[in-house]
Amino acid sequence: MSKNNNVELTGNLGAKARIITNAKSPFAAFSIATKDSYKDKQGDWKEKEAVWHDVISFKPKLIEQLKEIETKDRIKVTGFLTYRFFEAAEEGDKTVKKRVASIVAEKIESAPLKLNNE
Repeated sequence: MSKNNNVELTGNLGAKARIITNAKSPFAAFSIATKDSYKDKQGDWKEKEAVWHDVISFKPKLIEQLKEIETKDRIKVTGFLTYRFFEAAEEGDKTVKKRVASIVAEKIESAPLKLNNE
């Protein structure tokens, strides 16, 4: 059976990973930011707003690796998406269920920025 839920995302670590210990096993939670840029009609580079992605990892090896990664380091995360539901209040007394996606990291590696002329 093939796995259709694959994610590969490169971005900058927002803050040191939080190592959380619960009754089952420890896991790491962190966020990475991605930001795209483009050339406008005048040929000037413009940056889009940063987008933050929530990432978690349950692998002990990755948890140890994350302790060495510094804030703003550029990394590539490979894994899959997972979803959780929560209830959110909207205008009036209406409550709706919303779904949030997180990336479950199976591999993390350094991803230094390479310029086009490299």
